[in-house]
Amino acid sequence: MPTETPPTTAPTPSPASSPSAATSDARPTLSSQPANEYLQSYDAYINDFEAAYQAMKQGDMTKYQIVIQRARELQTKGEKLGGELSPDEEKRFADYLNKKADELAQFASQNR
Repeated sequence: MPTETPPTTAPTPSPASSPSAATSDARPTLSSQPANEYLQSYDAYINDFEAAYQAMKQGDMTKYQIVIQRARELQTKGEKLGGELSPDEEKRFADYLNKKADELAQFASQNR
């Protein structure tokens, strides 16, 4: 009697998957650890920005300081990335950042 595997609703990408297997929506895994750390910090920045934006709309400016701190982290990490990535990885890196920037712009326009 063959064993059946229950169907899943959607495949779950593994963080350990190869970079070429990463979907365009998932944060890419690159050969450069500093670049991977930059992308993690960028995602945290986006999350903090969205939380701070919502708080600011309600008059709470305290979370804005976290956003400023994240932006400084990104600047410092970004300055250290020169020459870390292959041309293919540079494209995936830039595509991911552009996608996230578009999402952030969409978030801001929807939450005015």
